[in-house]
Amino acid sequence: MFEAVILNDNELELLYSESSLDSVLLSDELTESTVDYKTWEFTIAPNNPCYDKIKPFKTRIIITDLKTGDYIFNGRAVVVNKSMSESGDITENVICENIELYLDDSEQLPIDFGGSPKDLLKMLTDRHNEQVEDYKRFDIGKVDIDTEYRTFNVPVEWETLPVLDNNGNVIGETIAGNKELNVGDTATIKSTATYFNSFYHGANLRIADFAKGRKNTVNAVDRERNAYRLYYGTTPIGWVDAKDISEASTASVEGGHKGELKPVIYSRQRKIKSEITSGTTTLDAIRNQLLEPYGGYLIVDYHEASPRINIVTNPGANSVEVVEVGVNLMSLNADFDPSETYTVSRPIGTPTQGGDVFGV
Repeated sequence: MFEAVILNDNELELLYSESSLDSVLLSDELTESTVDYKTWEFTIAPNNPCYDKIKPFKTRIIITDLKTGDYIFNGRAVVVNKSMSESGDITENVICENIELYLDDSEQLPIDFGGSPKDLLKMLTDRHNEQVEDYKRFDIGKVDIDTEYRTFNVPVEWETLPVLDNNGNVIGETIAGNKELNVGDTATIKSTATYFNSFYHGANLRIADFAKGRKNTVNAVDRERNAYRLYYGTTPIGWVDAKDISEASTASVEGGHKGELKPVIYSRQRKIKSEITSGTTTLDAIRNQLLEPYGGYLIVDYHEASPRINIVTNPGANSVEVVEVGVNLMSLNADFDPSETYTVSRPIGTPTQGGDVFGV
């Protein structure tokens, strides 16, 4: 079951509820695309308690999944129009934009910056938070572009960090243990490990015995939670805490002749220099200084009900979802999981390109 409300300061009104006779929608359309931010457009009649109370750029609009507590939409009204049908019925049409556009409500001071992408994002976000109301403020989540990868060609007899070839096969191995792992490293789950990481899989999801004691490949890294997403070949295993990963034995690369070269991956924290001019909006600064030069997409998620800005290199499937909330989404059965269809994202960047190749 779903519910939509409006907020004017601290005054709340029920916009939509299945159980209400007045809080109904005449029509509506929730749209999301991986090339644009999420929007919601709806029409209400004069008997709706929210009629004539929705103000552009002031009224907040929130759709909540009452089963999970997740936001399906969290933003504000930007356009409000009234119209009259041929039969004389008056209606109010409202167009809303999602939470990412709050980043357009602040401006940056001029600065010459040097540091990591995550440091720059935090500085921009802190400045934004100082200028706006509490509900427009953001924390920082994952920043995938904080790490840069380069591919080198080195002598085949060198012992190297693992790297995936074009077929997805691992070339070379190294000690996995308590070292900080990177994408492409191998990792073995301890036989004593019990549960997957609770942030990604919820509490008490057990690790199957068949996933333990064999060499998996690190597919993604979460430094904040000290966890790794593991794959066995092309089969996803899940997110595992670093404490549950044992050491893999060091092995020399077999085959090859002296003088031949092989590719290896080198990763390090990216260091950047950025110049921001006075009056640039925070959203433009993030786009121009981080997303366009280094790839990735701006994603907003929620941690303990607080919105977080993430820059991720893989936002999910490229698709456009258009649904009518009142007609379709809210009338679906209770087993429907909106997280399978909807994300709170504004993908305004570009995919990260592969690393350069260097000879030695």
